[in-house]
Amino acid sequence: MMGIRTVFPGLALLAAGLLPAADFQTDFSASPIAGMKIVRRATVTDGVLKVQNGGNVVFDQKADKPFRIAFRVRVNQFLESRNPPYFSLVLHGEDSYQGQFMFRRDNIIEHYLFKNNKRRQGFGGISRYSVTPGEWLQLELTVMKSFVQLSCDGKVISTAKYEGLIPLESISFGTYNTVWEMDDLSCSILREEAPKTVAKPVFRIDFDRNLEGQDPAGAAVRPVRASGVVLEPGVEGKALKLSAGKGELVFDLQQPLDSRVGGLMFWVKAPRGGRFFQLADRNRVVLSAFGGNGQYRLQVARKQSDKPLEYIRTAPGTGGDWVLIALSWNPDHIAQYYINMIPYVVSFTPMQRVPEFLDADLDDIRQLRFASDSREGCAIDRLRLFRRPLTNQDVYREYRQFMPIDMVMKSQIVPAGSPVKLAVQGAPAGGFTRPLPVPETEEKTTAQPVSLSFQLTDMRGNTLLNSQKERKIESLQEIELEPVTLAAGKYLLRCTVNGGYSRSWPLTALPPQSIQEESDSPLPVGKSVFCREFSDPAAEGIWKQGPLTRSDDGKYLEMGAGKNDRMSIEITFPRSVLGKPVALDITWPDDKTRTMGWYMYPRGIPSNRDRLQSGVAAGSEFPNSGRLVTTRHIFYPGVEQYLFECRTLAADMPAAISKIEVFELPSGLPSLKVRAPRSMPGRAFGFYDEDQTFTNNLNADAIHPKSPVYQEMFRKSFGSIPFYTEELIRYFRYTGMNTAHLPLWRYSFSYFPLEGQTESMLYPGMGTGTVDYVINSLRANGIRLIANMNYKNLPDIATSYGRVDRDFRREGLEMLDRYGDSINRYLSGERRGNIAHPEYFRLFSTYFEWPLQCYAKNPGFGGISFMMSPIATWDSLEYGYDDWTVNRFSRETGIAVPETLRERYSYLTGEKRSEWLKWRSEQVTSFVRKLRALLDRYNPELKLYLSIPQDTGKKNTADPQAAQNQQEPVSGNYENYGIDIDQLKTVPRVSFTLSRHPTARRHDFFWGKPESDYYETLYIQGDEESRRYLTDGAAGAVLSGHTYFETFVKPLNKNYSCYFENADIKPHGRWYLRELAFAVGAFDALEYIAGGQPLNTIGREEESREFARAFRALPALPFRQIPGVSDPVVARALPTPEGTYFYAVNLFHEEAVIEIDLPEAVPYQDLSTGRESEDSRIRLRPFQLRSFLIPGREIVPRSVRLVSVAPRAGEFYRERLRTLEEIARLLEKGGLNTAPEQRTIERMRRELQAGHYAELYRLAFSRQMNQLMLKQKNLSYFLRKQQQTARGNYAVNCGSSLFYDAPGGKLFFPDQKFDGEYGYEGRYSSITRDITGLKETEFPELFKTEAYNLEQYRFRVPDGRYTVVLYMKPGFQPNFEPESYIFTLRINGKPVLKKYDLHRETGGDFLRPLRVEIPDIEVTGGNLLLTWNHEQKRLTPGSTTICLANAIEVIRQSK
Repeated sequence: MMGIRTVFPGLALLAAGLLPAADFQTDFSASPIAGMKIVRRATVTDGVLKVQNGGNVVFDQKADKPFRIAFRVRVNQFLESRNPPYFSLVLHGEDSYQGQFMFRRDNIIEHYLFKNNKRRQGFGGISRYSVTPGEWLQLELTVMKSFVQLSCDGKVISTAKYEGLIPLESISFGTYNTVWEMDDLSCSILREEAPKTVAKPVFRIDFDRNLEGQDPAGAAVRPVRASGVVLEPGVEGKALKLSAGKGELVFDLQQPLDSRVGGLMFWVKAPRGGRFFQLADRNRVVLSAFGGNGQYRLQVARKQSDKPLEYIRTAPGTGGDWVLIALSWNPDHIAQYYINMIPYVVSFTPMQRVPEFLDADLDDIRQLRFASDSREGCAIDRLRLFRRPLTNQDVYREYRQFMPIDMVMKSQIVPAGSPVKLAVQGAPAGGFTRPLPVPETEEKTTAQPVSLSFQLTDMRGNTLLNSQKERKIESLQEIELEPVTLAAGKYLLRCTVNGGYSRSWPLTALPPQSIQEESDSPLPVGKSVFCREFSDPAAEGIWKQGPLTRSDDGKYLEMGAGKNDRMSIEITFPRSVLGKPVALDITWPDDKTRTMGWYMYPRGIPSNRDRLQSGVAAGSEFPNSGRLVTTRHIFYPGVEQYLFECRTLAADMPAAISKIEVFELPSGLPSLKVRAPRSMPGRAFGFYDEDQTFTNNLNADAIHPKSPVYQEMFRKSFGSIPFYTEELIRYFRYTGMNTAHLPLWRYSFSYFPLEGQTESMLYPGMGTGTVDYVINSLRANGIRLIANMNYKNLPDIATSYGRVDRDFRREGLEMLDRYGDSINRYLSGERRGNIAHPEYFRLFSTYFEWPLQCYAKNPGFGGISFMMSPIATWDSLEYGYDDWTVNRFSRETGIAVPETLRERYSYLTGEKRSEWLKWRSEQVTSFVRKLRALLDRYNPELKLYLSIPQDTGKKNTADPQAAQNQQEPVSGNYENYGIDIDQLKTVPRVSFTLSRHPTARRHDFFWGKPESDYYETLYIQGDEESRRYLTDGAAGAVLSGHTYFETFVKPLNKNYSCYFENADIKPHGRWYLRELAFAVGAFDALEYIAGGQPLNTIGREEESREFARAFRALPALPFRQIPGVSDPVVARALPTPEGTYFYAVNLFHEEAVIEIDLPEAVPYQDLSTGRESEDSRIRLRPFQLRSFLIPGREIVPRSVRLVSVAPRAGEFYRERLRTLEEIARLLEKGGLNTAPEQRTIERMRRELQAGHYAELYRLAFSRQMNQLMLKQKNLSYFLRKQQQTARGNYAVNCGSSLFYDAPGGKLFFPDQKFDGEYGYEGRYSSITRDITGLKETEFPELFKTEAYNLEQYRFRVPDGRYTVVLYMKPGFQPNFEPESYIFTLRINGKPVLKKYDLHRETGGDFLRPLRVEIPDIEVTGGNLLLTWNHEQKRLTPGSTTICLANAIEVIRQSK
């Protein structure tokens, strides 16, 4: 036994009894101390180790067993600083694990676990202690394999989950703005005997013959007290029935459990919440089991805390069913909590907890007491206590003994008033269990006959149906009951299996839905119920944060220009409008660039989101009108008071408000009349739901028990699923949407019936058998459900790794990165499945196939919207270098791959790059091919939408000549993800969904990022790369995913609350239609989908209705473009048996008139209004789509001609051109090179002359032109910049969009993406940093911003010799530890900073900036390229701060 591997010689021993016997100890009375290294600013003086501010001391202490570190510490001085000062202890484990403990001045201990400098979620935490300068503290850390216990002055203050600290490699002590000293340091191996296990239960009781239990030898254990005991039928034989105050059963036991290892298992039936039994020692209850009505809790007392460990899981069915509960814990303190046979959480349901088994206090149990405090009582059967961990097989076999089959019910909402056959679905063991907790061989047992007894009751307990079924379940079976007619209401169906185990399902019977008649009528608006105008910032009832000022004309109030400057008022709604839609009108000034969010918080109802989730982007790329604008929202008040908030969401784009008014809608929301094609499918307009929280927009408060109208709402709908479904239908029919892309698979959870599935708070999974009701209800109203497949990972690996009996890594099913490490991605879990492994698709198909069996033949089920990444792609070129994957690649290609990971990665991404990329893409295509085949098995007509991001990383700039200098890959989708569009097109019946993010530009400003060209590249008409996604010239679908403006900002009034906010900031008015018009004009989209978190159409309902009328009237077939004009108007036509359809769409923000040339004069019908016309001229409002039909005739328009565009458009752009030309001339005259900008201006002039207004608009507001306008404001800066760059000198203010005029005349330029001159390429993030306390530096302002997660910077320079200067300061303090901030910098491929350690170079001083000069860089070929590589094993989200720069200088050396 190795134990401590280093024992320092010559140490002074402590006085006997002062500390426990230790393998290493020192009282610092002797110096030097072997194994101790003073890195900086520390001394051993007067028998103590004294550490000054910024000091660091390392002890080369090693241990491969659990150990305890003890030391005394005294703080002499806490220095003043913005952040709390602290002293720290860091434990360095193998494989780059670090446990960091920061003892702060404010009596808080922050302690976290890091691996490869990435903080490991779920480890460590926050604790409290008490520190007084000048007084000694005794601190101890007990380090076990899976947890750390921290004690202060003999009292345990924290026990937290940790890993990776054994073996221990070293210990270091540090400080931040603290002066302190240490004495009496020791490190001791913990010599603890292994727990003794017992195979059989140490106590068991079945209640079948008597009230006696049994010990492991089978000897009777008699109760010491039994009163009022009642027995009833159990899951087998008899069970103990307990009722409040009506009985108890008590046993004296002698230490049956061990806190280190053990388990318990029992069956319970509990209709309502209550206690089942408890275990107690001499002084207190140490384990309690209680719960009911679907939720079950076990509480375990802790040795050093009054707060117990709490294990909480929900169970399917109702409280009247038998449920198997089991808890197991092992020597690594890992707990498994089972419900029935399942050790993992199946549903996305809050408040389910399975903490580590840390600090449990079960060693001295003396008593077991059965008693219940539930009024309805409970029943217990087959209790077992173990002195060993339970295995999955133990629990599985116990469960299967009484429930030999799987059983679910997929239809729990049924029609009322007519005969209906209720049915459940049965399958052999494991048929509905995902993933399998035991090996599949365990599942494949011989099918057993089962006796099934069904009972249907109403809520009063009256029996409506009894049915007996005898079955032998050898495959999936539909088990139908006799017909029954149910009145509207709630019911319960219970099935008893083989006379013991039971499973029940709540049912709802609903009356037929009334379908509203469609209408061309506008929204009928009633009287005003609230109105407030804003002109006085000091008016009563205004809460504010930041400046709030009155406009010069007194018409509005404006918030400050800082992000999150805001104001709020309360809005009171009359009782008469609660639970009904109202029109909420917000009037604001469209007079400058604004990015503002609007929020509504309900009073008295805790909310996870606000209820409006809206906002506006105006100005800049959406030129201002200079008028007050009113934006109308459909809003649903459910309580009488809301707090309205108006907030600035991007710096220098202030929010402003003039008036809020609320109107009644006495007739509700009218259904939009759409003149869809009669004999062929029409185009679809839909909503894509990613987050399953859109219900916040649809009357969410009215269905809350605190709402005044709750009872009324609930009586109408009988539950949340029917309620939200009806509201969704009404809103869809009002806005004209007819497809709902809703998740059936999200992240790692599913929303269709499975074993263990319980009700969720997320639509449509609020019930376990509700999906078919949603499909049928939507279908009855002309809406198709498209099922979103949005898995981020296989659930087997994401949520069940380590909880099921399978070693995925050993099988090659876990994909590893280029360093051989597990891949930890947000929402994907700590490991990732391997798409190249055949078993990967088989496991995936087990989740995919069952819902196809359920819903594929339903006419309302429209297909699968498959988010390909990450579940069916590689996700990154950094991934997929594990042995299994590269060995398969070698077998199939004949290419030998190097053994070492480093050589392997370089070889495959270098010499064999094309072969490697091709093979990777083949795995992706194969996955899709098999997916399509699986769909075909159940319904070949089902659509498969492949959602793929639109590739904008191409050579697309306003200036084509400058584009040739860009070094972007042709397709990031191909290189990173393995998506080969041309190959995927060979898969039959696959439709591509082009995924776009039109609000990303403002989202970048929200995060303070420099302006990018992403937005303008989205709107390149005829873009060849995007056209590859089209089939016969048309996009199967275009998805506009709006980017989330997520914030965690509490409401200004404490009477209101919200977990977090995510306003949907989008263009206002007709500007909103630009994206929709472009989807049709550029891509001939057969379906247009928008969404994300909120309902995308909120606040843009009228614009959406206009679009829906015209778009949905068109056949869902590719049209052919009509010759003639293609900008600003695109016109297409399609002859059909119904006649000739044609449409025209305006891609410009001003009105346009076109002329259609028809072979003969025939009337045509406007499909939006139904009116007929023979006028050859068609007028189009800004971004308007108009659709037409020449009935019964196949007459195709010969051409289309642009007649006119609103005169003010020409005036506006001639003026803008004059302005831009004047700016360019002034800058040129001042010596600034504006040749690229002038080329674009000349191009704009040609577009204006040609009447190409859409392209003119795109160019006029491109990043290049926006930056030109900025150059005028900063002319002197740009001139100086040009003078510097002409000399081959650059200075970049990394992460900033501003110039920095540094002392001494040096000018630093704004950061930017490479534009042919200078900038970053590839990975890049930026952030603003706090520089309070920054040490002396020549240029402190440079360190306020930081570019991080860097891949490379490129500079175009004349050939010659250069000096590169880097300005760097570590920005992320939790990572700031020895051997953490390490990177290699290469310049033109040559390492110039090899394994550069920022922590070492700063002397461990977080506030010390660095200036690193690298001379004599030889440049040939005109490019100077800086490339960063993270040297701490792998690049993960937690370590992206390592590759950083605050500023970069490139200085040409004199010859």
